[in-house]
Amino acid sequence: MKRKPNNQKHRRSRRSLGQKLTLFVWVLSAFMLLALVVNYLQLEKLKNQLERQNIKISELKKTRDSMSGKLDGIKNSDEIASLARYKLGMVYPEDKQVVFINVEPQEAETDVKDNVFLSPVISILKIFGTNDKEGTS
Repeated sequence: MKRKPNNQKHRRSRRSLGQKLTLFVWVLSAFMLLALVVNYLQLEKLKNQLERQNIKISELKKTRDSMSGKLDGIKNSDEIASLARYKLGMVYPEDKQVVFINVEPQEAETDVKDNVFLSPVISILKIFGTNDKEGTS
């Protein structure tokens, strides 16, 4: 009779081993299914982000094309001149209205007038020289 309880234990251990194996397979399947769902959700999220970025890129390309067209119009000197004439009332200057200014550096002329020591002597000489001319005339 001692063998029966041993067989019963053996059967119970087989059942419990089979149940444990089945439970492990179910848990593993559930975990893999959960991982698959999570990866699928992440993939869909990335697809949505990519789609939004592509929409933004297309909008920015349209904006760039529009602005480059406006820039070409602004760069056109004929259009600038017509806008200046009609909207701002500007006209081209005539030749007599244009004055050219020489902006090149000039060498300083050495003149006796700039000499501090000779300046009083020259001014006195001019006084006497002008008086002589006035008296002789």
